[in-house]
Amino acid sequence: MSKQMTSFGIGIDLGDGFTAATVMAEGRQHCIKFPIDGDEVASAIWQDDDGPNYVGREAINRAYKNPSRLYMH
Repeated sequence: MSKQMTSFGIGIDLGDGFTAATVMAEGRQHCIKFPIDGDEVASAIWQDDDGPNYVGREAINRAYKNPSRLYMH
C-alpha cells in the first residue's frame, strides 16, 4: 500500500501597514480570511495590562483611547 504525500505551504507577508497570509495545499493557493479585516489585517498590536492583546483594526480602534499601548510594524 502506497501513501500519497500532500504538499503544504504557508506564506505570510508582514508589510509596513498590512499583513496578509496564504496557504498552498494540493497545488492550490488559498488566501486566509481574517475574521474582522478580510484578506489583510493592519500590522498593529494593542496591549492591555490585565486583558487580552488586540490586533489589526481592533488594535487601531482601541488606540484612540490609549495610543501609548499601540505597536505598529
